[in-house]
Amino acid sequence: MNISRTRELEKIALEARKDVVRMVGVARARGLNPSLASVDLLVYLYWEYMAVYPQVRNRPERDRFVLSKMDVTSALYACLARLGFFDREELWSYRRLGAMLQGYPDIRTPGVDAPSGVLGGGIGIAAGLCLALRLSDITSRVFCLMGDYEMGAGGVWESISAAVSDHLGNLVLIVDSKSQDESIRRRLEMLGWVVREADGHDFSSIERAFGEMDCEKTFPKALIAHTTDCGVGGIPSYCVSDSAQPLSNDDIDSVLARLESKSRDIDFEQ
Repeated sequence: MNISRTRELEKIALEARKDVVRMVGVARARGLNPSLASVDLLVYLYWEYMAVYPQVRNRPERDRFVLSKMDVTSALYACLARLGFFDREELWSYRRLGAMLQGYPDIRTPGVDAPSGVLGGGIGIAAGLCLALRLSDITSRVFCLMGDYEMGAGGVWESISAAVSDHLGNLVLIVDSKSQDESIRRRLEMLGWVVREADGHDFSSIERAFGEMDCEKTFPKALIAHTTDCGVGGIPSYCVSDSAQPLSNDDIDSVLARLESKSRDIDFEQ
């Protein structure tokens, strides 16, 4: 990936982060930290890697995306709006009763391929989508974003094991990891998955990891993406803490000012 494209993706990610801050602030919600941390992964997937068609939303050969990490819903909505799946003004009604954009993704929302809501349930849904595509002779890929904390939930490892025996080579799992623990990678590889690791905030690192997996067509693939708390330094910790109170107007202005400063840094580097 050349420097120009990297800077372009970085700017898209920063704009998406600003929308996340505004959404969470207006909704008086919590969970700012996970969404900010996952933005870079979502931007790379939607702008650089997945085949998606905002103007033809139900195109059969499109790649599918399943969000299992439910606390990054606002980041997914911000990306879908910027891609043109729905009007960006919908973001300011996030979590409002009767609005399009509820707390968890719903298939009635343009651009959403599968519902979310059960901890660790995304991998089973993604595997099911892979099997359904196979029955329809469609070779599209299915991507599932999970948090590392989900890996011990329910039937996650049963679904992971079954994906190998079912030869789901079009299944791609992205594990958003805050830990350097190698146990998840070792267990995935032991079961037969093709696994790579990357810096979840470095687009070139993500690209290299996916590129190394692209040649594998038979076995499912997993990217363990290491991320920091919010992906952007300098934001006060109390603004992104999961236990924090809803953001005040001053908090929103403070975080947005930091993101604006980062935007100027990118412009200067160009």
